[in-house]
Amino acid sequence: MKRQRTHKQSAMSGFSLIELALSLGILGLMGLSAPPLFKIWQAEKLRLRELNLMDAAMNQIEAYAITHRRLPCPAADLNGVESTQSISGICLQATGKLPWRTLGLPTPNPVPVFAVATLNTLGLPYSQLLTTGGAIRTVALDSLSSAVFAGPDLNADNSSALPALLVCDEAPLNNACPQNRYLSLSAVALVALPTPEDAASQVENQNTDRFFLSPANPALTHRVRWLTYEKLAWLYLRSGVLGGL
Repeated sequence: MKRQRTHKQSAMSGFSLIELALSLGILGLMGLSAPPLFKIWQAEKLRLRELNLMDAAMNQIEAYAITHRRLPCPAADLNGVESTQSISGICLQATGKLPWRTLGLPTPNPVPVFAVATLNTLGLPYSQLLTTGGAIRTVALDSLSSAVFAGPDLNADNSSALPALLVCDEAPLNNACPQNRYLSLSAVALVALPTPEDAASQVENQNTDRFFLSPANPALTHRVRWLTYEKLAWLYLRSGVLGGL
């Protein structure tokens, strides 16, 4: 009887050692997988934060257009205040930083790039038409449509503000998107959130032409968002119904 009890105790002890070994093995495997899982979690957390930032920016830009009958101007620096002439209100630049303070947004980190189609090269009455308060009342929408979709002046300096901003899915070449693959032909406002590796690329558009590049990686396309002329015209029409143009 005593031997039988000892045998059972020994068997139980052996089983506990096996369990311990299995547990340690599982913990080891979990330890090996923890870093990759943590990186995936961090990447998803960053993506959601960027999505929220871009959604908030686009919503406020649309709200600003309805309220002020114009697009906001880019900020010259990171302080978030749009850069305009003090008297006329004309934008001082076509590409800069998101005017987050003017739009009533919390401080973004990082501050996205912001660009608008100011139509400078088309001359009067179209110059700054999209970004000057009340100017929309002076030109019929069909005339404005022709101006926005007008082709660029190839003799103009590339730093000039041209008609509608163009968004490519590959790096633009010779003033065109490769194989005419345009993601947008009528963007009038664009927000871009470049990553460190592409901070100096066409995503940020440091050469200030009217071409922008949306990341080819589907997981990163949310970092470039734009407001089309068609959507802006609809916002103007809707605001006209609500309050009269």
